Amino acid sequence: MFDQEMAEGEFVKITYQSNVLLHHYTLKPEKHNFILCVTDTGEFYEISPMAAEAVQRLNHHEDLQTIEMNVRQMYPSETVDILAFISQLMELGLITEIDGEKLDQRHAESPDARLQHISPKLARLLFHRFTIPILIFFLLGNGSIFIFSPSLLPAYTDLFVFDSMALNLLLYMFVTSVLLSIHELGHILAMRSYDLPVHVGIGNRLFFLVLESDLTAAWDLSLRKKNTVFLAGIYVDQALLCATLVLKIVLIDQTMIQAILSVILLDICIKTIYQCCIYMKTDVYYVLEHSTRCYNLFENGRNQLGKWIPWIKKDLSTEVFDGEERIVKLYGLFSMVGALLTIGLFAFYFIPQFVYIWQQVIPRLTYPLQDPLFWDGIVIIGQILLFLSIWCYVWIKKSCYNKS
Repeated sequence: MFDQEMAEGEFVKITYQSNVLLHHYTLKPEKHNFILCVTDTGEFYEISPMAAEAVQRLNHHEDLQTIEMNVRQMYPSETVDILAFISQLMELGLITEIDGEKLDQRHAESPDARLQHISPKLARLLFHRFTIPILIFFLLGNGSIFIFSPSLLPAYTDLFVFDSMALNLLLYMFVTSVLLSIHELGHILAMRSYDLPVHVGIGNRLFFLVLESDLTAAWDLSLRKKNTVFLAGIYVDQALLCATLVLKIVLIDQTMIQAILSVILLDICIKTIYQCCIYMKTDVYYVLEHSTRCYNLFENGRNQLGKWIPWIKKDLSTEVFDGEERIVKLYGLFSMVGALLTIGLFAFYFIPQFVYIWQQVIPRLTYPLQDPLFWDGIVIIGQILLFLSIWCYVWIKKSCYNKS
């Protein structure tokens, strides 16, 4: 709630005489604040005790002036403006009707009905109370293998299995698509193990195209169960990584199989490092957010970094609640570590790969038309343009949705 004598929604004028009808919701105490979940959409928001009091009084159909007066009496040191608060609720799509006029609301996409047919009993065979301990075992085991056999660590040259650059990129696109699907299948099965709905869409993180599972329905689970859902993708990644390392050790004489296993190893290791880049909303980020119960950690962390990095725009829609200052500062520090990891990925993998590809492709464009290597170069350029087109489409679609 903030100072504002009068607030206006889009085409709707709000006054103290307005009758406001909220969507059906549930309100749950959480640390120092409350979690408000909209029943229809499954979306949830962290709100202060003062805002929770106002919401409950709205639900009891008290008039706005009475609500403002009573909340001011309860929180005399706070600035209370019920009209501005109603405007905020409208922007979040939490109000369904004002003075008998229905409001257009944003609704979350319905979960894919086909995914709801996955049996929870079947999903529980893979995801259960021991999932996180097993994940820790995989992480320690995989790390130990790399320590004792550093030759297994992936190199940027592992991408180039064939002389044909086009075949190399096709193989990598196939491998990363399969592994990405398996990663998301982990999230889906974890959600279904708790008999929860889940929807999968396409998004982007930096220049990566990614599948994104909507895990909103998990908000009311216990912390252990929520973390199981968030870490489910990493869990299956590490299981595959362990299997890949074992196969590389066992099948040492199989040259082609070794090369393909190296591509798989390269992709999983890059994605594992990427998960630690918590300045983006990765799976590890959501574990931190829910474990600390700082539900605006990303936004507040950016604001914290904005004090030292001038081009980071301050987000005025969020605030740091009491007791969160130290956590936000630590998150800002680890975000910078994540940024260094990203720079490392570019320095050791992406830039060398890109340079090597272009060193091979550019000369091939000068070959005669009848030479297969000329067409190999053309196909590479086509693949890159196709990827950029899809990435731009996803980025534009995501940007338009965020502005709506």
